[in-house]
Amino acid sequence: MNKKIRAVQVAQHLGISTQELRKFISEVNFGVKPSDREFSETIANGIVRYVARKLNKKVAPLITFEDEEEQIVEKETEKEEVQKEESALERLSNIAKVSRGDKKEKEEEEKKRAQEKKKKEAEKKEKEQEDKKKKPKAIFRKIEISPEEAKKHKKDSDEDQKRKSKEEKEKEKLEEKIFIQKKKAQPVFKKKEGMVELPENITVKEFSEKVGISVSKVVSALMKNGVMATINNTIDFDTCAIVAEELEVQVKMAQKEASTEDLFARDLDKLLADEKENLKQRPAVVAVMGHVDHGKTKILDAIRKTHVAEGEAGGITQRIGAHQVSRKGKIITFLDTPGHEAF
Repeated sequence: MNKKIRAVQVAQHLGISTQELRKFISEVNFGVKPSDREFSETIANGIVRYVARKLNKKVAPLITFEDEEEQIVEKETEKEEVQKEESALERLSNIAKVSRGDKKEKEEEEKKRAQEKKKKEAEKKEKEQEDKKKKPKAIFRKIEISPEEAKKHKKDSDEDQKRKSKEEKEKEKLEEKIFIQKKKAQPVFKKKEGMVELPENITVKEFSEKVGISVSKVVSALMKNGVMATINNTIDFDTCAIVAEELEVQVKMAQKEASTEDLFARDLDKLLADEKENLKQRPAVVAVMGHVDHGKTKILDAIRKTHVAEGEAGGITQRIGAHQVSRKGKIITFLDTPGHEAF
């Protein structure tokens, strides 16, 4: 029987207030309302595991006072049973002492019963023999069949056997085809190795496909943690992380994509607020632009220690060029652009 545990007991067990407990319950679909004052034992333990994970605490599972009372009652009942057995043995010993005097009377009664039983068995046998004599005897008649009829009967029986065997083979082939089709139609699940990226919210079916575990196992793991969800229900990343840990799968939150509003606003602090750990330094890009024959390429030749301008027709750059230079351990990318009207 699933016992009820009060919300106050759960909050005290976790070392938090009841208001904080209600906030945590509202974050995940445990199948109960945040305003409920009592929960079942399985749901209460699921809430304890979820809140402990959120608070980075190690909290033991709940043990209700009813369990302790049951243990005490069991011990008391065991003592009572031992006392009853001892008292029963004493009574039996007293009865044995009293019944020794009546032993002869019991023996005589048993003899009379045995004699009556033998008489009844003898009467029963006599009735059975009389019934057998009254039953009519079986009459057997000899039926003669000509050789032609015997051959025809044999031929018909052989044809029936062949037809039946043919039908059975066709039935077996059809069953094999159906079995192969069903086997092909069933999805093959293979547990994913390494880190699996998950969005902030995902359906149970999508979660099953991403981690490579059947939906039935995922749903059973959710139920163990106090979350009642079907194949089309949506669960958040925290719930996915708890279930993945139980199913021995590594998961992480997928990188969020920037919205068009944030891109148009050009607010880099907002765009990169949750992605500092993913930022990588890139080389700076310097584009050199100006009028034709003003020495853009010669300046870049001096920086790059190259002779690109000498190879151009009339010393005029004829194409766009790009080059990287390393300075003080960092890379700079330079873009050289032609300055004449054709470009």
